[in-house]
Amino acid sequence: MSTTCVEMRWAARLAGWSAALVAAVAAAGCGGDDGESPNATGGSVGEDGPAYAISAKIMTPESSLSYLSLAPTLDAETQVETREGIEVQTSFPHVHGGALYVPGGYGSPTITRYTLDGGKLARGETLSFAALGLREVSGYNITIVSDTKAYVFDAPGLRAIVWDPSTMTLPGVEIDLSGLEREGYSAEVIGAPFAARRRGDRLLLPVGWWDQDYAPLEAAGLLVVDTASDEVVTIDEDDRCAGAFTSVELDSGDIYFFQSWLATMTLHTASTPKPSCALRIRAGEEEIDADGYLDLSTLAGGRAANGGIPDGGKGFYFMAYHEERVMSTDPTELQNASLESNWHYWHFDPEAGEAREVTTLPWMVAGEWYFELEDGRVLHPANVKDKATGASTTTLMEMTGGSDPVPMLSVEGMVESVARMR
Repeated sequence: MSTTCVEMRWAARLAGWSAALVAAVAAAGCGGDDGESPNATGGSVGEDGPAYAISAKIMTPESSLSYLSLAPTLDAETQVETREGIEVQTSFPHVHGGALYVPGGYGSPTITRYTLDGGKLARGETLSFAALGLREVSGYNITIVSDTKAYVFDAPGLRAIVWDPSTMTLPGVEIDLSGLEREGYSAEVIGAPFAARRRGDRLLLPVGWWDQDYAPLEAAGLLVVDTASDEVVTIDEDDRCAGAFTSVELDSGDIYFFQSWLATMTLHTASTPKPSCALRIRAGEEEIDADGYLDLSTLAGGRAANGGIPDGGKGFYFMAYHEERVMSTDPTELQNASLESNWHYWHFDPEAGEAREVTTLPWMVAGEWYFELEDGRVLHPANVKDKATGASTTTLMEMTGGSDPVPMLSVEGMVESVARMR
């Protein structure tokens, strides 16, 4: 089973749901080649000053495409025309060292590097993993460790492949991940910046397991890799949560791992519902804390809850599904509506042990990922979908302003990544 393309996996998992939902999720999924537009620029930001790379996906019932654009600022007044960006069929690029690394996505085992040239994006080298047997590369499963080392986590193949971002070459090093094997399930290691955490040479990554019907193993994993020796340090597992996907590191040094949307909704709408949850890894430790279970559903009044987003301090935000807006208890209708604008931010204060609903902002579609900028700001893509047309708009929310999230730049489509290139 391919698990690198999460949206396609979701579509298959939801095959028993409504046709409209399957079409919507599949459309949000994976393209093929990462594009053949070396002369497209994605807009211009001038030769000096800040340059932010933005990837956004436009979805239709027939297809979905991502577009790479540049913006000089992320202020609310800034205008970005998504459809004028560089067209690619992929998702979740990574920025490192002033370069943009764009994975090929479903059906394309490549990574292409883009750099700034005169304030515009210029396409550079493409690295292929086809000779190693990969059929696709997703941004979910990439971690860039340094200028000369990065990983692609091929969890279905029970390996991590080392590659060099500076030379766009393969040094021939692989890490054995056979410890992730679970009978009847395929592993997924999430290496994206909103998931993987660094502690010196140690890389801590969330893990989930999925069966052939795309149902989660009711266990969450923690994979620890030594990036100096390229070896697995430990694999921890906890059956209190499932499908670990995103993470938040607080200023205390504690890390929380959160369930994926798919695991959350699968367990929430089961015949015997289970709460949405998070697991803690204490500061300085490399195993899941036996006392670190957090019941997000209870904090949010019994609702399904999704993800965690840093607030820049002692706590974090998450999103809760207000199914009372759906006016139905039918599991299929609840599952369908969980892909609509029926979610609100909630904020958790670890010291008080309490969460509060943020009622000052619009209802949104659940978004698991977030973006940490080098200046310390954290942005979350608040996506609002027009139920009548299916069109969506994303407003970047600054989560670290010391109060409720603050709206910033808005763009057409679903924003997949934001990072500063210069």
